[in-house]
Order: sequence, then structure tokens, then C-alpha cells
Amino acid sequence: MKIGHPPSAYYVAEEFEERADDLDGLLSDYLEGSSEDSVHEVRTTMRRLMTFHRTLPKNVRNDRGVREYIELCQRFFRAYTSIRDDDIIKAKLEEVCGFREDDPLIVALVRRRGSTLAHARRLASELKNAKPPSIVVEEISNRKLKRRYRKLIDQLDGRLEKKLPQVLSDPKRLRELHEVRKQFKKLRYLVELSADKKKRAVAKALKGFTELQDLLGAIHDDDITIAYLRRSTQNEQTVGARNMLVRSRAANYRKLVEGHGAALLSRRWMLTGH
Repeated sequence: MKIGHPPSAYYVAEEFEERADDLDGLLSDYLEGSSEDSVHEVRTTMRRLMTFHRTLPKNVRNDRGVREYIELCQRFFRAYTSIRDDDIIKAKLEEVCGFREDDPLIVALVRRRGSTLAHARRLASELKNAKPPSIVVEEISNRKLKRRYRKLIDQLDGRLEKKLPQVLSDPKRLRELHEVRKQFKKLRYLVELSADKKKRAVAKALKGFTELQDLLGAIHDDDITIAYLRRSTQNEQTVGARNMLVRSRAANYRKLVEGHGAALLSRRWMLTGH
């Protein structure tokens, strides 16, 4: 399967360095305030950097400076994933289910978030103090870059082809559904590197990926909140909130199956071919 044309060596090298510079500035903002907006921008920029890194030929990808910088990005990203989940659960409980700020379940989330945030901020400070690596365009073989790009696309395609029938036929396959969500996200960032991403067909594919991510994300947010409630003390409020979210989750799952299932299973998926 092909999705657009692979990027050029010059584009990858230039964009990698620009995104690394962006990240340096965003980390400064994050360390000053740690607002949700700054965290979102940091995570998005890191995703793009990690995508550029995955696309690089092996000789450049395994350069010590490049590899260590990306590994530090990955450590921060993993640390903040649990914080993001806690924020989502807290928002769901307060804004959708009507829990008060002083409810023990909310207090426990805030406490857990605080302990994890300290670790994430240490990693952010370490990354801020690290020197962003430079990518030498002359060291990137366009032939190897093209082969690597196609390989990554094919790998994601294969994983999705295997997981999608499971996810679309059984709403209880939570782990597989979460994996599909992550694969589509990786695919979207790869397609954004395409040399012809502004063409109508590729732009349409990107829009389709975004719509799917939003829907899969809504299902995932309900899933992690339902799981949190199931681990909590059971009373009238927690049971009522859980039942409300189960209904919300079921409605979003139906939207996924009825709105996108046929296209996904038929291998159309809004993907472009050449």
C-alpha cells in the first residue's frame, strides 16, 4: 500500500531541526507554567520528532546524539501519558458525571497526578538542558529514506489489517482498540511527511485519520474512566456514573462500526494509492 510520495532527505533534516528548536521553546513555557495547552504542544511536537526519527535510515537513526535525545523525549512522553489519563478521568468525573472537587475519587486523582508530575518535570528539565542534535542532510540516502518510509507504512498497514476485524466485531477488545488508535496516530504523522501531502487525495486521507482518532479517542477516554470507577468504592454515585459512561461508550462504538466499519474492512479507509 502506498500513501503519497516519501519525503526528501532535505525536508526530513530541515524539519527535524526546526521541530527540535520548537520543542526547546515549548519546554521553557512548560517549565514556567505546566499548563495543559503547553503540555499538548510539547507532546505533539515530540510525536513529530519521533516520527522523523523513525523515518531516518539506520546510520542516521542510530547516531548516538540523535538516539539519546529521542530516548529522552520518549521517557518524558511515557511519564506524561499517565498524567494525561488522570486529567481525562478527572474532567469526565467532574464535567460529565457531576463529581465535586472534594470527592475522594477526585482528591486521589489530584494526589496521584502531583507525584507523577514531579518526575515529568525533572525529565523536561533534563531535556531542556540537552543539546538538540543536528541532522546532516548529506548523510541521508534518499534511496534508503524512501525504502524506510515505505517499510514503516507497510508495517502499520499490516498491524491494522490484523487488528481491525477484531476491534469492529467485538466491543470488549479494549487493548486491541487502543492499539488501533495508536497505529492510526502513527500513520497520520507519517502521512504528514509525504511530499504530496497537500494534494487532495492525501489531504482527504489525513482528514479521515483525524476523524477516526477523535472517535477512537472518545472511546478510550470512556474506557479508562470506567476502569477507574470499577476499581473504586461502589456506591450509588459511582455506579450511576459508570452506567452513564458505559452508554456513552456504546454510542461511540456504534458510530465507529456503522460510520467507518465497512470502509475499514474493505481496505478503503480513505487511504490513497498510486
